[in-house]
Amino acid sequence: MKSYIAHDKCSGAVYGGGRTACLHWAFEHVKQSPRSAVNILIVRHKAPARIIAEVAAEGGFWVFFWWSHGIKLANSANCGGERPMGVYKQEGHYLRLYDSLINSAAYRDLSSQAKCLLVEFARIYRPNRNGDLSISTRQAMKLIRISDVTAGRIFYELAAHGFIKQTLCESWTHGKARSFQITWEPSNGREPTNEWLHWEPGANLCPLPMKSAHKNKSSTLKEGARLPIKIGQTAPN
Repeated sequence: MKSYIAHDKCSGAVYGGGRTACLHWAFEHVKQSPRSAVNILIVRHKAPARIIAEVAAEGGFWVFFWWSHGIKLANSANCGGERPMGVYKQEGHYLRLYDSLINSAAYRDLSSQAKCLLVEFARIYRPNRNGDLSISTRQAMKLIRISDVTAGRIFYELAAHGFIKQTLCESWTHGKARSFQITWEPSNGREPTNEWLHWEPGANLCPLPMKSAHKNKSSTLKEGARLPIKIGQTAPN
């Protein structure tokens, strides 16, 4: 036994019925509320629900393995078949950023470099490993073409604005970079935490621990070191 559900992610509205009926409802719902985004889910007995289509103002997509490819629905009149007319297929993974995120005060306050890093995190996101997303400072430097100082800063900027949370510290002995979770997507079967929705100027929503390299700096002089000699002074004995 299987059934279908249309679920508006923004308002929480739900419609149940056949696949075609759910798709038609989704298109009509989005037409009335252009900012809506509707998932079509298939529900089978003793099996987890699975998203098979997404409908938003820009159109609809069949989702077979959404992290691999999508097929766009031409319009609601063609949404009943497995291969609707007037479709195109685009291979490869695609990422998604919601209007609510892009329009948020937290996102608007980000520097352009931090926004680029946010896109890179969205690019490597997969539903089964949110919380194990890793981008090193060196990788960020190459991907965004920035200095090491800027690369280090924008990780703290994204965390302070509530877009990423560190889940695992780096391990220099094992050659592993830090692991992160993006907060606008589910993690380990749990709903998104969306800390960025609560950002205010000056807030630090997801503080990052200082990297170990910073912690181990010592203010004492090494044995045998000498201070620079100033004019009129002699070196210490």
